[in-house]
Order: sequence, then structure tokens, then C-alpha cells
Amino acid sequence: MVTRILKTKDSGNIVYDNKGSVERLVNYLKHEAKENNSPDIYFFNQSEINLKPDDVLDKIDNNIKGVKTTDSKFFTLIISPSQDELNHLKNDEKKLIEYTQKVMENYGNNFQLGNDKKIQKDELVWFATIHQERKFSGTDEAVKEGSARSGTQKPGLQTHIHVIVSRRDAEQKITLSPEGNQKRFSKADWTLKNIKDFNSMFEYRPPKNLEYEEKKLRERVENWSKNYPDVEKLIEIEKVVKIAKERGFEGGFYRDLKKIEQKLENGELILNPYHILAGEKPNRKAEYLSEKIEKIKNNFDLTDKEFNATEIMRLGKEKNYSDEFYKSLRSVEKEIKETWGVPQNYLERLGNTKIYSTPINEKIINEKVDNLSKDTSQEKMISISKSVFDIGYEGDSPEDYVRKKKRRNNINRPSFN
Repeated sequence: MVTRILKTKDSGNIVYDNKGSVERLVNYLKHEAKENNSPDIYFFNQSEINLKPDDVLDKIDNNIKGVKTTDSKFFTLIISPSQDELNHLKNDEKKLIEYTQKVMENYGNNFQLGNDKKIQKDELVWFATIHQERKFSGTDEAVKEGSARSGTQKPGLQTHIHVIVSRRDAEQKITLSPEGNQKRFSKADWTLKNIKDFNSMFEYRPPKNLEYEEKKLRERVENWSKNYPDVEKLIEIEKVVKIAKERGFEGGFYRDLKKIEQKLENGELILNPYHILAGEKPNRKAEYLSEKIEKIKNNFDLTDKEFNATEIMRLGKEKNYSDEFYKSLRSVEKEIKETWGVPQNYLERLGNTKIYSTPINEKIINEKVDNLSKDTSQEKMISISKSVFDIGYEGDSPEDYVRKKKRRNNINRPSFN
């Protein structure tokens, strides 16, 4: 969706000159109806439809009290939906009128007048008309390349809206100029609000230029390596792009991408970048180990070279974060504290720790789960997946899990939620 305020000097067309009467512009806007041998065009505003050109001429030209001769008397706005947006609306004029009214309401509200005063929609003096066609001009790329002739009609849906809005409010007390001071009228804010309102009003999801999105994403991730030299060892661009494509480059993906950028900026250890980008829930066991590693590094001022966080995280995952693994890690930490040096074989020691066996006979699992369910006195009905100890709490046997829950909650019975 393109909504813009036409600059007279840039338009190159004298009909948009706004220092005098609006008559020349109104006559120009009649051209499409004349060329198609149609009845005279109609205008509409916030409250009326089927307004005649003479109504526009009378209201705009007589709403200039206090305006200097050399000042602009009115402004021309162009509302140009894309062909995809027009197809989404089925080129429905009623919806285009409704949207134009919203755009002009945003126009009034965008003026910053002091004392938090806002221009209400009925305080503006404006008129709009819908045109269905556009013609190629000499400035179009197609004409320059020779694939189209100037003056011929452009193909496809070309519906757009011309709006004429007075420089003065309806009571002719306030000057409303969108030109000049950006603090008084922000064109960027107005444009963005118009886009958001179109999408929400008509439940429209704009199609993404996937090639452009991929190029932009690659550039963004490549820039990480300039500021964080070791990031390439942790994050592969191709995997990031693959996840982005799977998620359709939607907003949630970029929010998750921002999380990784924030971790890089803060010097935090990134455990599982691909899980974060995929929008998956965090691995709490991995997070706990990460915090433990960071604590050791900070307490003893260790570098990544001295204390390889990435390799320790890999081993922790490999050992299903077992008690034996943490026991060995605590032993390594104790030696560092006593000697202020990292044992040379610390990775080997961590790698030699025991791992809980994951596969358990299904019958045994069912029996253990049923027994644990009977053993609780909670009023709430307990619903436990038959594979809960394989999937949700890998590394803990059912007995270990219950023991830890008892200790954590300081109660006599396990608390399943």
C-alpha cells in the first residue's frame, strides 16, 4: 500500500499547483470519465458520497481564511493499493472508500498541535475520487526499455484514489500543512499507520519477496562474524536460512533472531541457536548447565580456550545431563579453585562419566507410572504421558525424577502438574 503526499514541484504537472484555485486540478481529475464517455465523476468525503465537482470547487476555494496569497491552499494525496491488495478486495469501491476515510482520519490525527490536541475526522475539509486506469509515461522503466509506449494503458488492476485536502480546518482556525516540520507531521508515521490499518481492516497478509528476504537475512547473519569472529563456529548461515524459509520469514522468526543478536551483544553463551530460531521451547537442562559453565568461567576469569564451553555443553547433552556428569564437573571446579588452573584432562574426565540408559521396557514404564499415580494424595487428577520419562525428562529414571521433585518442593509426595 502506497499513500503519499504529492509535492507540486516534483510532480512536473502544472495541474497540481496548489497556490491558487483548485479548479484546474478538479477539471484534470475529470479526464478519465471523459475519455471513457462516462457520466461526470463523483467525489466523496468522510460523511458523503456522490458529491459533484462543483461542490469540491466551492468548499476548497472558500476554505482559505487567513491563508497568504503565496501559500499553498490545498494538498493532493495519492492512495495506491498494489494489484495484490486490489485483488484481495476484489476491487470493491465501497471498501476503497472506507479505507480512504480511515487514511484521512489518520491524516488529521497525525498532526501534533500541542496540548495533545488531535484533529478529528469531521474537522478536515477533503474530497476524494477513484480512478481505475493508469497510463505509461516517459519516466516509466518499461517505456525507457522499449517494452511499452508512453500514453498507453498499464495492464492489470490500476485502481487508485486522488484526495484533495484543504490547508485549513473546517472552522478555518488551524493551518494543517504536512510539509515542513516533521515533528508537526510525520509522513513516515502516517504511512506506516495506513499500511497497518489496511492489513487489519481487511485481514490482509502482504506477500513477501522471498528472494529479497533471503538476501537481507544472509547479509544480516554475515555481519555477525565481523563483530563476533567465533560465531561462524556456532551458527551456519545455510541452517539459519533453511529455518527462515520453513517459517516463511514471518515476524516470529525475526523476533527469535533478535534474541540471538542480544545474546551475542551481551557476550552470553548461545546453547542451541537453531532451537531458538525454530521457535521451540528452551531446554531447561541445557540452560542450567550453561549458567553453571558461565559461573565457573566468571569466578576464575577463564577464557573459552582454557575452559571450552561449547565442548562441555556437547558432552553434557551426550550424557543426558546425568548426576555423574555434574559430579565430575564439580570435581573439575574444585581443582580449579584449589590450583587456579584448569586440569588438562578435564574434557576426558567429563566424557568418561556414566549416562542414564534411555530405552526402558514399556511394560516397566507403565507399571512405574501407574504406581506413582496411585501414590499421590493430590485432589487433581494426574494425567501422565506413558513416555514422559523418555521424552520430557531424559536422563532421569522415574525414581530419580520423583526424588528430585520431593526435594525441590519439600513435601512427602511428588507434585505432578
